[in-house]
Amino acid sequence: MVDSIAENFKLLNRGVLTRVSRRHDDWYGIIRNGIARDIPTIILEQCFMDNPDDAFKVLSSEEKLYKLAETNSLAIVNFFRLEPKKEFQTINASE
Repeated sequence: MVDSIAENFKLLNRGVLTRVSRRHDDWYGIIRNGIARDIPTIILEQCFMDNPDDAFKVLSSEEKLYKLAETNSLAIVNFFRLEPKKEFQTINASE
């Protein structure tokens, strides 16, 4: 997912960050509980842009936000090895 976002928006890929607790399990409860229940889980923070150029590339228009949503959904489809729809139909925010 990180690779797809970085590639589609020409952003610097800073990789995946993890944090381990003193008990040597995942620091974040949502991840820890997903692992315990065998549920694929991710926390994706993609709008905390500390670089104005990056923010412009992703957040400056509705079209770019929809492209981000489509990038996310395609990454999930690929992760689960599902068959993507032939065409994506972006939902019009004004509807």
